[in-house]
Amino acid sequence: MIDQRPEEGESRKVAGHWEGDTIQGQTRKEACVVTLVDRATRYLIADLLPRCNAESVNRSVPQFADSGLPCKTVTVDNGMEFASHAKLQKKIATPIFFAEGRNPWQRGSSENTNGLLRQFFPKKTGFAAHSSAQLR
Repeated sequence: MIDQRPEEGESRKVAGHWEGDTIQGQTRKEACVVTLVDRATRYLIADLLPRCNAESVNRSVPQFADSGLPCKTVTVDNGMEFASHAKLQKKIATPIFFAEGRNPWQRGSSENTNGLLRQFFPKKTGFAAHSSAQLR
Protein backbone atom coordinates (compact mmCIF):
# COMPACT_ATOMS: atom_id res chain seq x y z
CA MET A 1 0.00 0.00 0.00
CA ILE A 2 0.98 3.62 -0.51
CA ASP A 3 1.79 4.14 3.17
CA GLN A 4 4.75 1.78 2.69
CA ARG A 5 6.20 3.82 -0.18
CA PRO A 6 9.58 5.40 0.72
CA GLU A 7 9.38 8.94 2.06
CA GLU A 8 11.58 10.10 -0.82
CA GLY A 9 8.76 9.25 -3.22
CA GLU A 10 6.32 11.42 -1.31
CA SER A 11 8.47 14.56 -1.44
CA ARG A 12 8.51 15.04 -5.25
CA LYS A 13 12.16 16.16 -5.00
CA VAL A 14 13.75 13.08 -6.59
CA ALA A 15 13.00 11.76 -10.07
CA GLY A 16 12.13 8.10 -10.52
CA HIS A 17 8.95 7.80 -8.49
CA TRP A 18 6.17 7.19 -11.01
CA GLU A 19 2.38 7.18 -10.87
CA GLY A 20 0.58 4.86 -13.26
CA ASP A 21 -2.98 4.77 -14.53
CA THR A 22 -5.07 4.00 -17.58
CA ILE A 23 -7.47 6.08 -19.61
CA GLN A 24 -10.41 3.93 -20.57
CA GLY A 25 -11.90 3.90 -24.03
CA GLN A 26 -15.55 3.16 -24.70
CA THR A 27 -15.43 -0.07 -22.68
CA ARG A 28 -12.86 -1.95 -20.60
CA LYS A 29 -12.59 -4.61 -23.29
CA GLU A 30 -11.44 -2.14 -25.92
CA ALA A 31 -8.21 -0.23 -26.46
CA CYS A 32 -7.03 2.21 -23.80
CA VAL A 33 -4.03 4.33 -22.88
CA VAL A 34 -1.61 3.48 -20.07
CA THR A 35 0.19 6.46 -18.55
CA LEU A 36 3.18 6.80 -16.26
CA VAL A 37 3.99 10.22 -14.81
CA ASP A 38 7.14 11.01 -12.84
CA ARG A 39 6.15 12.68 -9.57
CA ALA A 40 9.12 15.09 -9.52
CA THR A 41 9.58 16.09 -13.16
CA ARG A 42 5.99 15.45 -14.36
CA TYR A 43 7.50 13.67 -17.37
CA LEU A 44 4.81 11.61 -19.11
CA ILE A 45 5.15 8.27 -20.85
CA ALA A 46 2.01 6.96 -22.54
CA ASP A 47 1.21 3.96 -24.69
CA LEU A 48 -1.85 2.72 -26.55
CA LEU A 49 -2.92 -0.75 -25.44
CA PRO A 50 -5.00 -3.05 -27.65
CA ARG A 51 -7.08 -4.07 -24.59
CA CYS A 52 -7.27 -2.58 -21.14
CA ASN A 53 -6.22 -5.61 -19.12
CA ALA A 54 -3.33 -6.80 -16.98
CA GLU A 55 -1.71 -8.73 -19.82
CA SER A 56 -1.50 -5.62 -22.03
CA VAL A 57 -0.19 -3.49 -19.17
CA ASN A 58 2.45 -6.09 -18.33
CA ARG A 59 3.60 -6.10 -21.96
CA SER A 60 3.78 -2.31 -22.24
CA VAL A 61 5.15 -1.00 -18.93
CA PRO A 62 8.48 -2.90 -19.03
CA GLN A 63 9.34 -0.94 -22.18
CA PHE A 64 9.12 2.23 -20.07
CA ALA A 65 11.37 0.76 -17.40
CA ASP A 66 13.95 -0.10 -20.07
CA SER A 67 14.02 3.48 -21.38
CA GLY A 68 16.97 4.48 -19.18
CA LEU A 69 14.90 6.85 -17.06
CA PRO A 70 15.23 6.41 -13.29
CA CYS A 71 12.56 4.07 -11.92
CA LYS A 72 12.53 3.73 -8.12
CA THR A 73 8.82 3.15 -7.40
CA VAL A 74 5.52 2.94 -9.25
CA THR A 75 2.21 3.82 -7.57
CA VAL A 76 -1.04 2.73 -9.22
CA ASP A 77 -4.73 2.47 -8.43
CA ASN A 78 -6.63 -0.74 -7.68
CA GLY A 79 -7.92 -1.25 -11.23
CA MET A 80 -8.10 -4.73 -12.73
CA GLU A 81 -5.48 -3.72 -15.29
CA PHE A 82 -2.91 -3.85 -12.45
CA ALA A 83 -4.10 -7.21 -11.11
CA SER A 84 -0.88 -8.96 -12.22
CA HIS A 85 1.29 -6.47 -10.36
CA ALA A 86 3.51 -9.20 -8.88
CA LYS A 87 4.58 -10.33 -12.39
CA LEU A 88 5.00 -6.73 -13.48
CA GLN A 89 7.10 -5.91 -10.42
CA LYS A 90 9.47 -8.76 -11.27
CA LYS A 91 9.76 -7.65 -14.90
CA ILE A 92 10.61 -4.04 -14.06
CA ALA A 93 12.57 -4.78 -10.85
CA THR A 94 10.79 -1.87 -9.17
CA PRO A 95 8.43 -1.93 -6.18
CA ILE A 96 4.79 -1.25 -7.00
CA PHE A 97 2.54 0.46 -4.48
CA PHE A 98 -1.23 0.89 -4.47
CA ALA A 99 -3.16 4.03 -3.59
CA GLU A 100 -6.07 3.51 -1.23
CA GLY A 101 -9.41 2.93 -2.93
CA ARG A 102 -11.44 6.04 -3.74
CA ASN A 103 -8.48 8.34 -2.94
CA PRO A 104 -7.39 9.63 -6.36
CA TRP A 105 -5.50 12.53 -4.76
CA GLN A 106 -2.87 10.01 -3.62
CA ARG A 107 -1.88 9.83 -7.30
CA GLY A 108 -2.49 13.47 -8.10
CA SER A 109 0.09 13.74 -10.87
CA SER A 110 -1.44 10.92 -12.92
CA GLU A 111 -5.02 12.08 -12.31
CA ASN A 112 -4.14 15.63 -13.38
CA THR A 113 -2.21 14.44 -16.44
CA ASN A 114 -5.00 12.11 -17.51
CA GLY A 115 -7.42 15.03 -17.15
CA LEU A 116 -5.24 17.07 -19.50
CA LEU A 117 -5.15 14.19 -22.01
CA ARG A 118 -8.96 14.06 -21.87
CA GLN A 119 -8.98 17.48 -23.54
CA PHE A 120 -7.74 15.68 -26.67
CA PHE A 121 -9.43 12.32 -26.04
CA PRO A 122 -12.84 12.96 -24.41
CA LYS A 123 -14.62 10.27 -22.40
CA LYS A 124 -16.07 7.50 -24.58
CA THR A 125 -13.26 8.00 -27.10
CA GLY A 126 -12.64 4.80 -29.03
CA PHE A 127 -8.85 4.47 -28.85
CA ALA A 128 -8.76 1.70 -31.46
CA ALA A 129 -9.30 4.43 -34.06
CA HIS A 130 -6.18 6.34 -32.92
CA SER A 131 -2.49 5.72 -33.49
CA SER A 132 0.58 6.01 -31.30
CA ALA A 133 1.59 9.04 -33.37
CA GLN A 134 -1.68 10.79 -32.47
CA LEU A 135 -1.10 10.00 -28.80
CA ARG A 136 2.41 11.45 -28.95
